Amino acid sequence: MQVVDFSSERAMRALASAMKLFVVEYSVSENATLIRTLNNVIQDNIKNVKKPLSKDYVPVGLFDSREAADQFHFKFTLLLAEQEQLPFQSRDWRLIGQCLESAQPIIEPSGENKTDVS
Repeated sequence: MQVVDFSSERAMRALASAMKLFVVEYSVSENATLIRTLNNVIQDNIKNVKKPLSKDYVPVGLFDSREAADQFHFKFTLLLAEQEQLPFQSRDWRLIGQCLESAQPIIEPSGENKTDVS
């Protein structure tokens, strides 16, 4: 009788699902954002390492639907547009950081999501 390890199968299914998540990325140097699937982010990073090509896009949000990513992207883009009117050194990076934090769910140790109401 053969013993089947379903934990690795579950892990592979979870990984396949995770690769379909949507990532919002931000580049400080380009003052631009992108929305891509996690799979595309990883594939592009691998290509950039092979070239070698350095990009400063960093993930600032992870969403389970394109709609949720688009909603955050719209809110974040409005804030960036306001800050674009100021010289780079004068931008309120604290405010930009708070905007990023406000879009992220708080994950409790129990695994439950709670929204931040502060």
